Amino acid sequence: MADRSKGPEHIRNLLGRFIRKNKLRGKIGTKEIYAVWPEVVGPDIAAHTRITAFRKGVLSVAVDSAAHFYELSTFFGDEIKEKLNQHLKIVVTKINFHLD
Repeated sequence: MADRSKGPEHIRNLLGRFIRKNKLRGKIGTKEIYAVWPEVVGPDIAAHTRITAFRKGVLSVAVDSAAHFYELSTFFGDEIKEKLNQHLKIVVTKINFHLD
């Protein structure tokens, strides 16, 4: 708890402590990504992919076939990353596709 004798405390500090205390770091951003993923990639790609992790700006995505893996990792990864960053308040710096 904050020492009230110091006076007002910046909201950033309060939220930071709350997030650390409740082990929410990373989970907030991941929920946002789950919510926009089908919209960003479209229903066909969404049906063949599954978000597995988001840590330190790196999004890990499982892909259900080698053909989709090749297509996404070779041709569409940067485009998907840019679209995600337009939709999110967090920044995706890299997408790692892997076979499921």
